[in-house]
Amino acid sequence: MFGAGGATSSTVAGRIGKTMLTEALLNGGQELVLQGLSQERKRAAGLEHGMGDMLQNAGVAAVFGALFGGSIQGGAELARVYRMGKGGEDIAARVLDGNPQPGDIEAMAKAMNVELAPEKLDLINRSFEDRVLDDYMVSSDASPGQIEVMQAAERYAADPDNFPPPRSLNAS
Repeated sequence: MFGAGGATSSTVAGRIGKTMLTEALLNGGQELVLQGLSQERKRAAGLEHGMGDMLQNAGVAAVFGALFGGSIQGGAELARVYRMGKGGEDIAARVLDGNPQPGDIEAMAKAMNVELAPEKLDLINRSFEDRVLDDYMVSSDASPGQIEVMQAAERYAADPDNFPPPRSLNAS
């Protein structure tokens, strides 16, 4: 976050909103300048160029800046409200972004005085594991060993009580 450090407002929503607006303006503005400087090269290379292209790219940068800045500020606000202490802002931001590390969900629940039943916690953790597995597709030129390891990982993710963890291809 580059410009939102000085966001002061009397409400949580106001601070998050101000951060989002600041980050959108910074990212969008920087991208607009960069796009303006690259238009001649794009035209010479036969690529899409012009005002529409510039505004579209600046808009995308502004949206991503707002979302990123808002989730960071939102995490900071959650950590502050629930008195999560050192590292709390990072934990809350990762959870808000949908990329928690092991233990983050439990830490958030504890800070919010929410008791997660073991089966509910397992379900939450598996949902994130499934997303990670979805991100790693087996390439079309994968070796038979790589395919076997991926299939074993999928079986283990679906039912770890009845399937062992996959073996590493590097293991002896």
